[in-house]
Amino acid sequence: MQTTITSIRTLEAKAERMLEKYPEARNSDIVLQALICANFYPPLERPINNWEDFVHTMQRVPSMDHVARVRRKIIEKHGQKKYLPTIESVAKARKLNMEVWKTYAVADKQRNHNAGRGNMPPNMNEDREPLS
Repeated sequence: MQTTITSIRTLEAKAERMLEKYPEARNSDIVLQALICANFYPPLERPINNWEDFVHTMQRVPSMDHVARVRRKIIEKHGQKKYLPTIESVAKARKLNMEVWKTYAVADKQRNHNAGRGNMPPNMNEDREPLS
């Protein structure tokens, strides 16, 4: 059975789904929080016109701190082998092991490159010429 967005209940599962689907969310907790809100929370019923509306809205969505904690927990759960940042400066700022990150970044880049090849045989380049 395929998981639907509405069946995902925990913040950890929601965050992991967004980290998997949107690699840019791996570089910014703000982007991750925005994607979680956009994909799992209903749109605003009315515009935010004052601080009271703002506070009421913010009480219904996960806090930035909670999102950041969950992202760190997910990365630790996977032994720092999944959902790492795609930008080196972000990896450095998060004090990740740079040898592990570089290995991950190269493998992730290769995975993404191969994913875009579609049904192309592995022994051909993008112009459908044999690799030498």
